[in-house]
Amino acid sequence: MAHATYLLAAASGLIEGVVCQAGQAVSAPVSHLSPAGEDMAGGMAALAKAAGWSGGPAVIVVALDHVGFRRLSFPFRDARRIRQSLRFSLDLELLDGVDTYAVDHELIVEGSGAHAVVSLLRQDLLRSFLQVGAGLALQPYRVLSAAHALLAAHPPASPHHVQIYVGAEEAFVTLAREGRVDHAKVLPGAQAEVLAELGQHGAVRPEDLYRLLLGASDDTEEGPGQLRFRLLGELREIVDEIGRYLRVQALPPGTTLSLHGLYAPWIAVDLVQGLASLNTSPAAESLPRREALGIVEDLRAAPAGVLSGKGPSFHRAAASWRGIASEALRPAIAFAVLLVLVIGMASAAYIARTVSLQRQLARTQQDLNALLVKRVGGNVPESARSSMLRELLMNLRDQARAVSRTGSTPYAMLGALTELSVQAAAVQGVTVESVQITGTQITMAGQTPSFQAAEALRDRLGAAPRFRGRTVKLTYQRAGQSLAYRVTLQ
Repeated sequence: MAHATYLLAAASGLIEGVVCQAGQAVSAPVSHLSPAGEDMAGGMAALAKAAGWSGGPAVIVVALDHVGFRRLSFPFRDARRIRQSLRFSLDLELLDGVDTYAVDHELIVEGSGAHAVVSLLRQDLLRSFLQVGAGLALQPYRVLSAAHALLAAHPPASPHHVQIYVGAEEAFVTLAREGRVDHAKVLPGAQAEVLAELGQHGAVRPEDLYRLLLGASDDTEEGPGQLRFRLLGELREIVDEIGRYLRVQALPPGTTLSLHGLYAPWIAVDLVQGLASLNTSPAAESLPRREALGIVEDLRAAPAGVLSGKGPSFHRAAASWRGIASEALRPAIAFAVLLVLVIGMASAAYIARTVSLQRQLARTQQDLNALLVKRVGGNVPESARSSMLRELLMNLRDQARAVSRTGSTPYAMLGALTELSVQAAAVQGVTVESVQITGTQITMAGQTPSFQAAEALRDRLGAAPRFRGRTVKLTYQRAGQSLAYRVTLQ
């Protein structure tokens, strides 16, 4: 098809696409339910081959649970200086290094400073997308997150907006300010597992899921009643998470709301009260007609903003001579940037503090890793191990406060560990036995006297300003007279 642009949406288990021309969708959406063991790149290849897509430009929208977000604050507002400082700050924020990720950012000015909302996609995942495109003669010129894509397709009219997406493949909430993503949070749910199970019995259409939730589905191996119960349970968990998230946000008056996704008719939200509820029986005649299961349906109505080259992107194919030179001369440019920063007094002080904090964090991380690997020796009771690790976390808090008193900005990961110690100490009876840091994920485990205490810890972490925009997951199981809990922050 001449001058066609292919819009692809990739999520674990579901790949969808649509053909666009002149900023409009000109074909029905196509979908591919990935079998077990197939990655997103493989699913994209299978969909493009089945649809008979020929070579042409493409835009890839990546599900939000594969994208990381960070908010970095700067004491100045100059966009050029922030770009120059961004990689230094991210290198400290990410334990596996900034070069592991494809990075883009947007700036939001606050007072005399600004903060950068940074989105991250693993380079190996991006490379797999580009390799699939090359094999199919597709030329991806933009790769962006689902949150940015949905905001581009449905830009809000108000300066403060909450955009909620609850689809067959994933769910997330975005706080937008002045048309930019300010926060984005994945809402954990297993609705994709229900989709995969239905897919084992043949093709799945949106109306099949509508009928399932309305209690009018045909029998499946598990039975419509049980599947409906499972899916409603997943939606109820998502609704509860939406409510918890909104209650800790300081939404200004006049904030507007939009709901998107296949399951949007089952979601009701009151921004003023910070409440979300599940509508278990919407009227069948009120359900919108959909042709796609996932986010492609919400994008194809107005794809022009997604197809444009404006806005955040993890990959831009139309590189200028300046972009090509930056890749070829990266070491020399990095040195020149560093020299320019050192010449500026404010930037020089900022980097000096950063380097000092990096060394301090390295020593702290060595202490923490040594304690976790050694486990304090086999002859020490478990309760003593817990208290010793907790004491180390308390020391980290004191260390961070000492750094703050010197006028430096505490290193982000050090601050995160400090926050864990403060919130764990605030919940009666909670003990900390291990802390694991993997890339951008932090996992804390220990003992708690009751599930109420474990949920109180989860809620406190979710409400902590340092962890805004992160997903907090809690699992626990009975261990004798207490509960063993695990809290994961992503």
